[in-house]
Amino acid sequence: MSTDVLETGSEILLHALRRVGDILPTATSIAKANRATDARLIVNEKYRWLCGLRPWRWARRTTQIVTTGQITGSILAIEGNAVTLDGRLLNSVATRKLLHDSDGIPHRISRHVAGTDTLFLETTYTGGSTTGSFTIYADEVLAPDDILAWPNLQELDTGDELLVITEAEFRTRYPRNISPGIPRYGTFLSRAGVDYLRLAPWPECPLLLELAYNVRPPALDFTGDADTDTPRMPIECRPLIAAAVMPELLFDKRDPRRVEALAKVERDMLAARAQDAGFRKVRAWVPVGQRVSGR
Repeated sequence: MSTDVLETGSEILLHALRRVGDILPTATSIAKANRATDARLIVNEKYRWLCGLRPWRWARRTTQIVTTGQITGSILAIEGNAVTLDGRLLNSVATRKLLHDSDGIPHRISRHVAGTDTLFLETTYTGGSTTGSFTIYADEVLAPDDILAWPNLQELDTGDELLVITEAEFRTRYPRNISPGIPRYGTFLSRAGVDYLRLAPWPECPLLLELAYNVRPPALDFTGDADTDTPRMPIECRPLIAAAVMPELLFDKRDPRRVEALAKVERDMLAARAQDAGFRKVRAWVPVGQRVSGR
C-alpha cells in the first residue's frame, strides 16, 4: 500500500476508518474495525455522489447514437392487435410505433419478425379505420445504461444542441409526439428495465447524435486490484472520497468532530473545482467599440 497517496478503494477505506478512530493509526488492516461493512457502503455511495455532482472532465464519457428513419406504406387489414401490411419489412420494427395516418394514434409495436408483413401491437388497435396508409417511426432509441448525470445531446448533421428536459415537460410539449421534424428535445426514460432516449420531433431520416454524460462507475470492491478497485478520478481528487465518508462515520458515533469534517469536505471540493477549471482556457471578452487595452 502506498504511504503518500490514496490510490485504491481499500486505501481510502482504511484511511477513513483510521481518521475517525475505528482502527488504530498504525493498523494496516480493517479486520478489527467495528463498522467495516457500513463503511464500504458509504465509500461507494460517496464515490458515486462525487462523480455525479458536477460535469467533471474526468467523469465524462462520449458516445454516438444513430436514430432510425421512418417507413411508409399501406395497411391491408387490422384484427385486434395484428396488423397486415402491403409488403414485407426487411428488418424487425419491434419497439417502434405504428401511426395510421388517417387516425393519428401512435401504437407501440411489441412483436415483428424480420422479413414478414405482419406485426403485433402492444394493445388492441383503437382507431376507426383498418386500412389505409401508415407510418412506422422510432421516437425512442436505446440509451447507455451507465448514465449517471449531466447528459448533453448534439445533432452532428447541423451541430445543434438538443435540450434535455424532464419526462413531465416532454409530455406537456409533445403529448402524442406524432409529427416528424428535426429533433429539438430529448428525455431519458426506462421501460422494462431498459433505458431509452425519447426525441421530439422524431426524425424522418436517420440522424447521428453525440451524447456526452457523467458515467456511473462500477462499485469499488476493496481488493486493492488496479482494475476493480481504482476510482474513476484523478489521484489528486481521491482523498475527497475519504473526506466525504468521514462525516457519515462520525455522525454514527455522535462525534462532534463531524462539524469540522464537513467543513473539510467543502474546502476539498473547492480545490477539486479549481483543478478541474484549470483545463478551461481563460478568455477575454471585449465589448463592442472598446479596445483590448480598455482605453
